Amino acid sequence: VDCGYKSLTREELQEIILKQNPNWTVQSNTINPDADVHLTEDQLGDFQPPRCPRCSGRIKPDVTFFGDNVDRRLVDFLKEQLSKSDSVLVAGSSLEVMSSYRFILAAQQLKMPIAIINIGRTRGDHAAQLKISTRCGLILPHIEINS
Repeated sequence: VDCGYKSLTREELQEIILKQNPNWTVQSNTINPDADVHLTEDQLGDFQPPRCPRCSGRIKPDVTFFGDNVDRRLVDFLKEQLSKSDSVLVAGSSLEVMSSYRFILAAQQLKMPIAIINIGRTRGDHAAQLKISTRCGLILPHIEINS
């Protein structure tokens, strides 16, 4: 968001989108493995991107888009967490961008087991000891983590 407000939940964001676009009911016939969909200009029509409830500015999710740089603090944090880990679980990522794939390479160097949950192929499939092709929401609730 332009004002820095980042306290919206996914549900709240969906409510804002629905409120600002009450008659927009477009559906896509295909969903890519990375959850992207392709919509035509006609399908986009008069869709209004959600506005911040605080400042009415634009809302940008707290994610790194393709082509953006990953915040250095986040990279350092993830490297530290990887060094403390005994395995890696990838959930819902194609690993196509180097910013995520590099952690698979690092895990390989550390000889860590790698598990991947994703619909479709990922860039890290060759490195995984376990690959489960399903929706994350179906399997993650059944995974028990012992620390």
